[in-house]
Amino acid sequence: MLRLLFLIALVLCGGVALSYLHSYPNSYLLLTLGAISVETSLGVALALFLLAALLLWLLASLLGGLVSIPGGIAGNWRWWRGKHRRGLLNQLALKLNSGEHKDTDKLLRGLTDKELGDFERLALAVRARLESGSPSSAGPLLDQLESQVESREHKEHCMRLRAEYWLKNGEFKHLCGLELPGRLQRQRFWRQAIATAAVATDNWELLYRQLKADYNLPRKFWVQALQHSDNDKLLDRVWSNTPSALKDQPALTRIYLERLIATGRPGAAQNLLLAASEKPSLFALLPFLGNFKPQHPEKLLQRLEKRYTDFRANHLHEDAGYFALGLGKLCLRLELTGKAEDYLASLVDHANPDISRQANLAMAQLLAARDQLAPAMEHVIALNQADTPPYLHNQTTPGQ
Repeated sequence: MLRLLFLIALVLCGGVALSYLHSYPNSYLLLTLGAISVETSLGVALALFLLAALLLWLLASLLGGLVSIPGGIAGNWRWWRGKHRRGLLNQLALKLNSGEHKDTDKLLRGLTDKELGDFERLALAVRARLESGSPSSAGPLLDQLESQVESREHKEHCMRLRAEYWLKNGEFKHLCGLELPGRLQRQRFWRQAIATAAVATDNWELLYRQLKADYNLPRKFWVQALQHSDNDKLLDRVWSNTPSALKDQPALTRIYLERLIATGRPGAAQNLLLAASEKPSLFALLPFLGNFKPQHPEKLLQRLEKRYTDFRANHLHEDAGYFALGLGKLCLRLELTGKAEDYLASLVDHANPDISRQANLAMAQLLAARDQLAPAMEHVIALNQADTPPYLHNQTTPGQ
Protein backbone atom coordinates (compact mmCIF):
# COMPACT_ATOMS: atom_id res chain seq x y z
CA MET A 1 0.00 0.00 0.00
CA LEU A 2 2.84 2.40 0.84
CA ARG A 3 4.46 1.66 -2.51
CA LEU A 4 1.24 2.57 -4.28
CA LEU A 5 0.99 5.87 -2.40
CA PHE A 6 4.63 6.66 -3.15
CA LEU A 7 4.09 5.92 -6.84
CA ILE A 8 1.03 8.20 -6.94
CA ALA A 9 2.98 11.02 -5.25
CA LEU A 10 5.86 10.55 -7.69
CA VAL A 11 3.51 10.74 -10.66
CA LEU A 12 1.89 13.91 -9.30
CA CYS A 13 5.31 15.53 -8.77
CA GLY A 14 6.34 14.56 -12.27
CA GLY A 15 3.14 16.06 -13.67
CA VAL A 16 3.70 19.31 -11.81
CA ALA A 17 7.29 19.49 -13.06
CA LEU A 18 6.26 18.88 -16.66
CA SER A 19 3.54 21.53 -16.51
CA TYR A 20 6.03 24.03 -15.02
CA LEU A 21 8.52 23.32 -17.81
CA HIS A 22 5.82 23.77 -20.38
CA SER A 23 4.77 27.13 -18.88
CA TYR A 24 8.34 28.45 -18.58
CA PRO A 25 10.34 26.94 -21.44
CA ASN A 26 13.30 29.32 -20.91
CA SER A 27 13.87 28.34 -17.25
CA TYR A 28 17.37 27.29 -16.28
CA LEU A 29 19.30 26.06 -13.26
CA LEU A 30 22.54 27.68 -12.06
CA LEU A 31 24.77 25.87 -9.53
CA THR A 32 27.81 27.70 -8.07
CA LEU A 33 30.49 26.24 -5.82
CA GLY A 34 33.36 28.64 -5.20
CA ALA A 35 34.92 29.48 -8.56
CA ILE A 36 32.98 26.67 -10.24
CA SER A 37 29.57 27.31 -11.72
CA VAL A 38 27.28 25.05 -13.77
CA GLU A 39 24.35 26.38 -15.78
CA THR A 40 21.84 24.14 -17.59
CA SER A 41 18.22 24.13 -18.56
CA LEU A 42 15.76 22.95 -15.93
CA GLY A 43 14.60 19.97 -18.05
CA VAL A 44 18.11 18.58 -18.37
CA ALA A 45 18.69 19.11 -14.62
CA LEU A 46 15.56 17.08 -13.77
CA ALA A 47 16.57 14.29 -16.15
CA LEU A 48 20.03 14.09 -14.59
CA PHE A 49 18.48 14.03 -11.12
CA LEU A 50 16.20 11.12 -12.00
CA LEU A 51 19.09 9.22 -13.60
CA ALA A 52 21.25 9.71 -10.50
CA ALA A 53 18.42 8.50 -8.26
CA LEU A 54 18.01 5.40 -10.40
CA LEU A 55 21.72 4.65 -10.28
CA LEU A 56 21.79 5.07 -6.50
CA TRP A 57 18.82 2.67 -6.15
CA LEU A 58 20.53 0.04 -8.35
CA LEU A 59 23.76 0.40 -6.38
CA ALA A 60 21.93 -0.02 -3.07
CA SER A 61 20.13 -3.13 -4.37
CA LEU A 62 23.42 -4.61 -5.56
CA LEU A 63 25.12 -4.01 -2.22
CA GLY A 64 22.11 -5.48 -0.37
CA GLY A 65 22.23 -8.56 -2.56
CA LEU A 66 25.95 -9.02 -1.95
CA VAL A 67 25.41 -8.73 1.80
CA SER A 68 22.60 -11.33 1.75
CA ILE A 69 24.52 -13.89 -0.35
CA PRO A 70 26.09 -15.74 2.63
CA GLY A 71 22.71 -15.98 4.38
CA GLY A 72 21.05 -17.10 1.14
CA ILE A 73 23.63 -19.79 0.58
CA ALA A 74 23.20 -20.99 4.13
CA GLY A 75 19.41 -20.94 3.77
CA ASN A 76 19.55 -22.85 0.51
CA TRP A 77 21.83 -25.43 2.11
CA ARG A 78 19.45 -25.82 5.02
CA TRP A 79 16.53 -26.23 2.58
CA TRP A 80 18.39 -28.81 0.50
CA ARG A 81 19.58 -30.68 3.56
CA GLY A 82 16.03 -30.71 4.95
CA LYS A 83 14.67 -32.01 1.66
CA HIS A 84 17.38 -34.66 1.52
CA ARG A 85 16.63 -35.68 5.11
CA ARG A 86 12.92 -35.94 4.41
CA GLY A 87 13.68 -38.08 1.36
CA LEU A 88 15.88 -40.43 3.35
CA LEU A 89 13.31 -40.68 6.14
CA ASN A 90 10.55 -41.41 3.63
CA GLN A 91 12.67 -44.13 2.01
CA LEU A 92 13.42 -45.53 5.45
CA ALA A 93 9.72 -45.56 6.32
CA LEU A 94 8.86 -47.30 3.05
CA LYS A 95 11.53 -49.93 3.63
CA LEU A 96 10.30 -50.57 7.15
CA ASN A 97 6.66 -50.57 6.08
CA SER A 98 7.34 -53.14 3.38
CA GLY A 99 9.41 -55.32 5.69
CA GLU A 100 12.56 -54.84 3.59
CA HIS A 101 15.60 -54.36 5.80
CA LYS A 102 18.32 -54.92 3.21
CA ASP A 103 19.20 -51.26 2.59
CA THR A 104 18.15 -49.69 5.88
CA ASP A 105 21.75 -49.52 7.16
CA LYS A 106 22.76 -47.58 4.04
CA LEU A 107 19.89 -45.14 4.55
CA LEU A 108 20.76 -44.68 8.21
CA ARG A 109 24.34 -43.77 7.31
CA GLY A 110 22.94 -40.83 5.32
CA LEU A 111 21.30 -39.47 8.48
CA THR A 112 23.19 -38.01 11.41
CA ASP A 113 22.12 -38.80 14.96
CA LYS A 114 20.52 -35.38 15.21
CA GLU A 115 18.51 -35.81 12.00
CA LEU A 116 17.26 -39.28 12.97
CA GLY A 117 14.43 -38.13 15.21
CA ASP A 118 12.88 -39.85 18.20
CA PHE A 119 10.12 -41.36 16.06
CA GLU A 120 12.55 -43.05 13.69
CA ARG A 121 14.69 -44.32 16.57
CA LEU A 122 11.65 -45.86 18.27
CA ALA A 123 10.38 -47.33 15.00
CA LEU A 124 13.71 -49.09 14.47
CA ALA A 125 13.67 -50.36 18.05
CA VAL A 126 10.12 -51.72 17.62
CA ARG A 127 11.14 -53.41 14.37
CA ALA A 128 14.12 -55.04 16.10
CA ARG A 129 11.87 -56.36 18.88
CA LEU A 130 9.35 -57.76 16.40
CA GLU A 131 12.09 -59.57 14.52
CA SER A 132 13.55 -60.96 17.75
CA GLY A 133 12.49 -64.15 19.48
CA SER A 134 10.15 -62.30 21.85
CA PRO A 135 7.87 -60.01 19.77
CA SER A 136 5.59 -59.41 22.77
CA SER A 137 8.31 -57.17 24.24
CA ALA A 138 7.63 -54.63 21.48
CA GLY A 139 4.31 -53.62 23.08
CA PRO A 140 5.52 -50.84 25.43
CA LEU A 141 7.79 -49.33 22.76
CA LEU A 142 4.94 -49.43 20.25
CA ASP A 143 2.66 -47.58 22.65
CA GLN A 144 5.35 -44.92 23.08
CA LEU A 145 5.81 -44.69 19.31
CA GLU A 146 2.09 -44.12 18.71
CA SER A 147 2.19 -41.15 21.07
CA GLN A 148 4.74 -39.38 18.81
CA VAL A 149 2.78 -39.48 15.55
CA GLU A 150 3.15 -36.17 13.68
CA SER A 151 2.13 -36.98 10.10
CA ARG A 152 0.11 -39.35 7.97
CA GLU A 153 3.26 -41.30 7.14
CA HIS A 154 3.97 -41.74 10.85
CA LYS A 155 0.41 -42.92 11.46
CA GLU A 156 0.51 -45.48 8.65
CA HIS A 157 3.90 -46.73 9.82
CA CYS A 158 2.53 -47.21 13.34
CA MET A 159 -0.49 -49.09 11.95
CA ARG A 160 1.82 -51.39 10.02
CA LEU A 161 3.95 -52.14 13.08
CA ARG A 162 0.85 -52.64 15.23
CA ALA A 163 -0.56 -55.12 12.68
CA GLU A 164 2.68 -57.08 12.67
CA TYR A 165 2.63 -57.05 16.46
CA TRP A 166 -0.89 -58.54 16.47
CA LEU A 167 0.05 -61.18 13.89
CA LYS A 168 3.19 -62.30 15.72
CA ASN A 169 1.40 -62.43 19.08
CA GLY A 170 -1.75 -64.15 17.85
CA GLU A 171 -4.10 -61.23 18.54
CA PHE A 172 -6.06 -61.75 15.32
CA LYS A 173 -9.41 -60.35 16.47
CA HIS A 174 -8.02 -56.80 16.38
CA LEU A 175 -7.17 -57.14 12.70
CA CYS A 176 -10.63 -58.49 11.84
CA GLY A 177 -12.30 -55.36 13.18
CA LEU A 178 -9.72 -52.86 11.89
CA GLU A 179 -11.05 -49.96 9.81
CA LEU A 180 -8.49 -49.04 7.15
CA PRO A 181 -8.37 -46.05 4.79
CA GLY A 182 -9.11 -46.95 1.18
CA ARG A 183 -5.50 -46.36 0.17
CA LEU A 184 -4.25 -48.97 2.66
CA GLN A 185 -6.98 -51.47 1.78
CA ARG A 186 -5.41 -51.83 -1.66
CA GLN A 187 -1.99 -52.77 -0.30
CA ARG A 188 -0.99 -56.43 -0.46
CA PHE A 189 0.32 -56.50 3.13
CA TRP A 190 -3.01 -55.47 4.63
CA ARG A 191 -5.08 -57.85 2.49
CA GLN A 192 -2.81 -60.75 3.38
CA ALA A 193 -2.71 -59.79 7.07
CA ILE A 194 -6.51 -59.56 7.30
CA ALA A 195 -6.89 -62.81 5.36
CA THR A 196 -4.56 -64.51 7.85
CA ALA A 197 -6.60 -63.13 10.75
CA ALA A 198 -9.84 -64.25 9.08
CA VAL A 199 -8.56 -67.83 8.78
CA ALA A 200 -7.36 -67.81 12.39
CA THR A 201 -10.76 -66.61 13.67
CA ASP A 202 -12.91 -68.71 11.28
CA ASN A 203 -14.33 -65.54 9.74
CA TRP A 204 -14.89 -66.96 6.26
CA GLU A 205 -17.04 -64.10 5.02
CA LEU A 206 -14.18 -61.68 5.76
CA LEU A 207 -11.72 -64.01 4.01
CA TYR A 208 -13.99 -64.10 0.95
CA ARG A 209 -14.03 -60.28 0.79
CA GLN A 210 -10.24 -60.17 0.84
CA LEU A 211 -9.98 -62.81 -1.88
CA LYS A 212 -12.53 -61.00 -4.03
CA ALA A 213 -10.54 -57.77 -3.65
CA ASP A 214 -7.24 -59.41 -4.60
CA TYR A 215 -7.25 -62.57 -6.74
CA ASN A 216 -3.47 -62.84 -6.40
CA LEU A 217 -3.44 -63.68 -2.70
CA PRO A 218 -1.52 -66.90 -1.96
CA ARG A 219 -3.17 -70.17 -2.92
CA LYS A 220 -3.46 -71.32 0.71
CA PHE A 221 -6.16 -68.73 1.36
CA TRP A 222 -8.29 -70.06 -1.51
CA VAL A 223 -7.87 -73.57 -0.11
CA GLN A 224 -8.97 -72.41 3.34
CA ALA A 225 -11.96 -70.54 1.94
CA LEU A 226 -13.16 -73.57 -0.05
CA GLN A 227 -12.62 -75.99 2.82
CA HIS A 228 -14.42 -73.92 5.45
CA SER A 229 -17.15 -71.93 3.68
CA ASP A 230 -20.01 -72.61 6.08
CA ASN A 231 -22.90 -72.44 3.60
CA ASP A 232 -23.58 -73.33 -0.02
CA LYS A 233 -24.02 -69.71 -1.09
CA LEU A 234 -20.65 -68.63 0.26
CA LEU A 235 -18.98 -71.75 -1.17
CA ASP A 236 -20.30 -70.96 -4.65
CA ARG A 237 -19.27 -67.30 -4.34
CA VAL A 238 -15.72 -68.31 -3.41
CA TRP A 239 -15.54 -70.77 -6.31
CA SER A 240 -16.94 -68.31 -8.84
CA ASN A 241 -14.21 -65.82 -7.90
CA THR A 242 -11.38 -68.34 -7.83
CA PRO A 243 -8.79 -67.48 -10.52
CA SER A 244 -8.93 -69.67 -13.63
CA ALA A 245 -5.32 -70.75 -13.14
CA LEU A 246 -6.25 -72.25 -9.76
CA LYS A 247 -9.41 -73.88 -11.09
CA ASP A 248 -7.22 -75.87 -13.49
CA GLN A 249 -5.36 -77.41 -10.55
CA PRO A 250 -6.81 -80.83 -9.59
CA ALA A 251 -6.00 -80.40 -5.90
CA LEU A 252 -8.02 -77.19 -5.53
CA THR A 253 -10.91 -78.31 -7.74
CA ARG A 254 -11.07 -81.57 -5.78
CA ILE A 255 -11.73 -79.62 -2.57
CA TYR A 256 -14.73 -77.89 -4.14
CA LEU A 257 -15.94 -81.20 -5.62
CA GLU A 258 -15.73 -82.98 -2.26
CA ARG A 259 -17.67 -80.17 -0.59
CA LEU A 260 -20.40 -80.45 -3.23
CA ILE A 261 -20.68 -84.20 -2.69
CA ALA A 262 -20.56 -83.90 1.10
CA THR A 263 -23.33 -81.28 1.17
CA GLY A 264 -25.63 -83.34 -1.03
CA ARG A 265 -25.42 -81.41 -4.29
CA PRO A 266 -24.97 -84.12 -6.92
CA GLY A 267 -26.20 -81.89 -9.75
CA ALA A 268 -23.47 -79.31 -9.16
CA ALA A 269 -20.86 -82.08 -8.73
CA GLN A 270 -21.99 -83.69 -11.99
CA ASN A 271 -21.71 -80.38 -13.88
CA LEU A 272 -18.24 -79.84 -12.47
CA LEU A 273 -17.09 -83.29 -13.59
CA LEU A 274 -18.61 -82.78 -17.04
CA ALA A 275 -16.50 -79.62 -17.36
CA ALA A 276 -13.46 -81.54 -16.06
CA SER A 277 -13.95 -84.17 -18.80
CA GLU A 278 -12.99 -81.50 -21.34
CA LYS A 279 -9.72 -80.59 -19.59
CA PRO A 280 -6.96 -83.22 -19.51
CA SER A 281 -5.43 -81.47 -16.51
CA LEU A 282 -8.57 -82.38 -14.50
CA PHE A 283 -9.02 -85.99 -15.67
CA ALA A 284 -7.74 -87.16 -12.26
CA LEU A 285 -11.07 -86.00 -10.78
CA LEU A 286 -13.25 -88.17 -13.04
CA PRO A 287 -13.08 -91.26 -10.74
CA PHE A 288 -15.36 -89.26 -8.43
CA LEU A 289 -18.16 -90.11 -10.88
CA GLY A 290 -18.64 -93.26 -8.82
CA ASN A 291 -18.99 -91.41 -5.51
CA PHE A 292 -22.54 -90.10 -5.87
CA LYS A 293 -25.80 -90.92 -7.59
CA PRO A 294 -25.87 -88.90 -10.82
CA GLN A 295 -28.85 -87.18 -12.39
CA HIS A 296 -30.05 -88.68 -15.72
CA PRO A 297 -27.33 -91.36 -15.55
CA GLU A 298 -27.92 -92.84 -19.02
CA LYS A 299 -27.50 -89.47 -20.76
CA LEU A 300 -24.50 -88.70 -18.61
CA LEU A 301 -22.84 -92.00 -19.52
CA GLN A 302 -23.50 -91.46 -23.23
CA ARG A 303 -21.98 -87.96 -23.18
CA LEU A 304 -18.91 -89.09 -21.31
CA GLU A 305 -18.33 -92.13 -23.51
CA LYS A 306 -18.55 -89.94 -26.61
CA ARG A 307 -16.02 -87.51 -25.17
CA TYR A 308 -13.77 -90.39 -24.20
CA THR A 309 -13.90 -91.81 -27.71
CA ASP A 310 -13.27 -88.41 -29.29
CA PHE A 311 -10.34 -87.72 -26.97
CA ARG A 312 -8.64 -91.03 -27.74
CA ALA A 313 -9.16 -90.45 -31.48
CA ASN A 314 -7.69 -86.93 -31.42
CA HIS A 315 -4.98 -87.38 -28.78
CA LEU A 316 -3.29 -90.65 -29.64
CA HIS A 317 -0.19 -89.93 -27.55
CA GLU A 318 -1.95 -88.68 -24.40
CA ASP A 319 -3.04 -90.93 -21.59
CA ALA A 320 -6.76 -91.14 -20.77
CA GLY A 321 -6.42 -93.62 -17.91
CA TYR A 322 -8.26 -91.50 -15.37
CA PHE A 323 -11.06 -90.92 -17.89
CA ALA A 324 -11.49 -94.70 -18.38
CA LEU A 325 -11.33 -95.19 -14.61
CA GLY A 326 -14.10 -92.64 -14.12
CA LEU A 327 -16.26 -94.40 -16.70
CA GLY A 328 -15.62 -97.75 -15.02
CA LYS A 329 -16.64 -96.43 -11.62
CA LEU A 330 -19.71 -94.76 -13.07
CA CYS A 331 -20.78 -98.03 -14.70
CA LEU A 332 -20.17 -99.79 -11.40
CA ARG A 333 -22.39 -97.26 -9.64
CA LEU A 334 -25.09 -97.84 -12.29
CA GLU A 335 -24.70 -101.63 -11.84
CA LEU A 336 -23.53 -102.06 -15.44
CA THR A 337 -21.04 -104.63 -14.23
CA GLY A 338 -20.08 -106.00 -17.64
CA LYS A 339 -19.15 -102.62 -19.04
CA ALA A 340 -17.50 -101.64 -15.74
CA GLU A 341 -15.33 -104.77 -15.85
CA ASP A 342 -14.21 -103.97 -19.40
CA TYR A 343 -13.03 -100.49 -18.39
CA LEU A 344 -11.43 -101.56 -15.10
CA ALA A 345 -9.71 -104.70 -16.35
CA SER A 346 -7.77 -102.65 -18.87
CA LEU A 347 -6.35 -100.48 -16.09
CA VAL A 348 -5.23 -102.92 -13.39
CA ASP A 349 -1.68 -102.98 -14.82
CA HIS A 350 -1.58 -99.31 -15.76
CA ALA A 351 1.77 -97.54 -15.55
CA ASN A 352 0.31 -94.90 -13.25
CA PRO A 353 0.35 -96.47 -9.73
CA ASP A 354 -2.69 -94.50 -8.62
CA ILE A 355 -4.81 -95.58 -11.59
CA SER A 356 -3.69 -99.17 -11.09
CA ARG A 357 -4.51 -98.99 -7.39
CA GLN A 358 -8.02 -97.62 -7.88
CA ALA A 359 -8.77 -100.06 -10.72
CA ASN A 360 -7.67 -103.03 -8.60
CA LEU A 361 -9.76 -101.84 -5.67
CA ALA A 362 -12.86 -101.46 -7.84
CA MET A 363 -12.27 -104.84 -9.50
CA ALA A 364 -11.89 -106.50 -6.08
CA GLN A 365 -15.24 -105.05 -4.99
CA LEU A 366 -16.93 -106.07 -8.23
CA LEU A 367 -15.64 -109.66 -8.05
CA ALA A 368 -16.39 -109.95 -4.35
CA ALA A 369 -19.99 -108.94 -5.07
CA ARG A 370 -20.12 -111.92 -7.48
CA ASP A 371 -18.65 -114.20 -4.77
CA GLN A 372 -15.51 -114.66 -6.86
CA LEU A 373 -13.27 -114.38 -3.82
CA ALA A 374 -10.05 -115.85 -5.24
CA PRO A 375 -9.79 -113.41 -8.18
CA ALA A 376 -10.85 -110.60 -5.85
CA MET A 377 -7.98 -111.47 -3.48
CA GLU A 378 -5.50 -111.22 -6.36
CA HIS A 379 -6.60 -107.66 -6.97
CA VAL A 380 -6.30 -106.89 -3.25
CA ILE A 381 -2.69 -108.12 -3.31
CA ALA A 382 -1.97 -105.98 -6.38
CA LEU A 383 -3.64 -103.08 -4.61
CA ASN A 384 -0.96 -102.98 -1.92
CA GLN A 385 1.76 -102.44 -4.51
CA ALA A 386 0.47 -99.05 -5.72
CA ASP A 387 0.98 -95.62 -4.20
CA THR A 388 -1.47 -92.72 -4.14
CA PRO A 389 -0.59 -89.07 -4.97
CA PRO A 390 -1.27 -86.59 -2.14
CA TYR A 391 -4.24 -84.93 -3.73
CA LEU A 392 -6.16 -88.26 -4.01
CA HIS A 393 -5.59 -89.62 -0.49
CA ASN A 394 -8.69 -90.77 1.39
CA GLN A 395 -10.83 -90.89 -1.74
CA THR A 396 -13.92 -92.98 -1.07
CA THR A 397 -15.29 -95.58 -3.41
CA PRO A 398 -18.80 -96.93 -3.98
CA GLY A 399 -20.00 -99.25 -1.29
CA GLN A 400 -17.68 -97.86 1.40
